[in-house]
Amino acid sequence: MQLTAMLMSYAPADYLDLRLQDLRDQMTDQELQRAMVPVWLLRVVEPGAEEAFTCRINADDAPKDTELEALLFEPVEVQCRGLAAKGFIRNGQTKGSVEADNITFQAFSLKPLGKDQVKGYNRLLQQKAKEETARKENQRRRIDTLRKEIEARIEATKAKGK
Repeated sequence: MQLTAMLMSYAPADYLDLRLQDLRDQMTDQELQRAMVPVWLLRVVEPGAEEAFTCRINADDAPKDTELEALLFEPVEVQCRGLAAKGFIRNGQTKGSVEADNITFQAFSLKPLGKDQVKGYNRLLQQKAKEETARKENQRRRIDTLRKEIEARIEATKAKGK
């Protein structure tokens, strides 16, 4: 997944690798210290979005601290390979959607973008929105036609049965 966004803030953090999460309660302080991975937590906002996203990138994969400072409030491209979220299950819920207020994208690449690249990305988004609108309209027409055919068949079957 790719995010084209503006870097709003960054902060260093330590992250316990998911492969050791289940052992966290039984780890000694020394083991816990060795298991921590240094990461940067990046807060980014996509063009037109109302909320900021958090991206976690391994400190070895990220630009150095001085380079991150130069990228603040500048357009960047963040490549992500997955996400981690804490879901909240409602009382008695056995199926359906689960809310997740805290989503962290697992990033592996961060690079600056020029204004021409951002403008090109925005044109691409506008084109995709037009294509999606046309696709949904065609789908709606196709489904409406199918519905009419099904209803006509049902009526014909009922008329035959009388």
